[in-house]
Amino acid sequence: MTSNLNAGGSALPFAEMDEFFSEAYDRNAQSLEDEIDALCLHCAEVLKKEFGDFCEIGFDVLITKDLGPIIIEGNAKPSRWVFVKIADYLKEKGEDNSYYIDRRNETVSVPMKYAKYILKDLNDYA
Repeated sequence: MTSNLNAGGSALPFAEMDEFFSEAYDRNAQSLEDEIDALCLHCAEVLKKEFGDFCEIGFDVLITKDLGPIIIEGNAKPSRWVFVKIADYLKEKGEDNSYYIDRRNETVSVPMKYAKYILKDLNDYA
């Protein structure tokens, strides 16, 4: 869960917002996160059909009381430092932050692995 990081906002693990979502939206964080995941995956599939493959895409999502989650925009070059911000937050609380450190490392390495895959595939046809 992030809030305008470029303007000095904060980042929290989604699950830490469970009480807020229960009170403000009458939803638990996990069900809302699952709905957002499904929405973003659907959007990525539609974008792929329309524009072809993306190496990666990040979505900005607005959560509304009446309409639920809404995708505001998709970013073909998403920011990765949100994972570091969440990891730092958990570290300050004395909690395990390895999941977010691993996600950060994965988001950096996967685009390179994808590029190698594409280049290998292109070389096979050369």
